[in-house]
Amino acid sequence: VQLLGTSAWGTDAQREPTFAGGWYVSPDPQVRTDFEQRYRGVYESEATRLSSLAYDAVALSALLSRERGAAGFTRQA
Repeated sequence: VQLLGTSAWGTDAQREPTFAGGWYVSPDPQVRTDFEQRYRGVYESEATRLSSLAYDAVALSALLSRERGAAGFTRQA
């Protein structure tokens, strides 16, 4: 059996023997640290998980717009 989980497992999955070998989504810790430092530098407060989701959404929108223009904002894209 291969256990699959969500990012809610976080670092707890690494401490729980039951989850050993399980797969779960998680951001690269270094990328998260870099984001948190930049966020703190701009807003002088700690980044929340919601702020990182908003950042990702804007980054994706910018990428689609830059590469495809208005055609980047379709259901298929």
